[in-house]
Amino acid sequence: MSDFKGFAIKSNCTRCRWIWWSGRGATRAWTTAMFTLFLAFFAVGTSVAWAASVETGQTTVTFSIAEAIEVVSWPPAVLSLGNDAIPGVPVVSTILNISVKANAPWGVQVTSDSNDGTLREYDTNAREYVADGRRVGPLEWATNMGGPWTPVSASPTAIFSNQPPTGEDGVTRGFLLRVTPDFDATALPPGREYRIVLTYTAGVGY
Repeated sequence: MSDFKGFAIKSNCTRCRWIWWSGRGATRAWTTAMFTLFLAFFAVGTSVAWAASVETGQTTVTFSIAEAIEVVSWPPAVLSLGNDAIPGVPVVSTILNISVKANAPWGVQVTSDSNDGTLREYDTNAREYVADGRRVGPLEWATNMGGPWTPVSASPTAIFSNQPPTGEDGVTRGFLLRVTPDFDATALPPGREYRIVLTYTAGVGY
């Protein structure tokens, strides 16, 4: 580039005059043009390489499960222990089942609407207990025929406690009820019966 002296452009005039462009100016212009062209190619090349590169991102997903229990089926809402009980002879129910799903240790408690667990005289027409009516019992529960038999009461009593988590399949647990009448219990007139209401509570951590 140092030997370049310039170039000429022949004019169209009749005197054939030559116009010389300075060699140094041409060199500076040439250098500027090449540098500009280099920058243009660099910019294009860089943008292409950037678009073709691979980037990664992350999403951290967290999740938690609450301790829970689901009762699939409860014991029957109404149960008759018999109509012709004999004093001194225990009357035992069939097995009453409760089916549960739980993802944590669980249990079942029972309470009654009778403080001492006795079945009280009930007026089916008036739909209320008879004041100072007759009683029989107490009603007792056990998880098998061999006992031990535990009287129900107004205070919660654990029928099942600290049972292991069941998984999705769930489990079924059974228990029995028993009442043993004595000779203080008498036959009731029509429209009357001995009654007690049991309330079950299933929960985790019981």
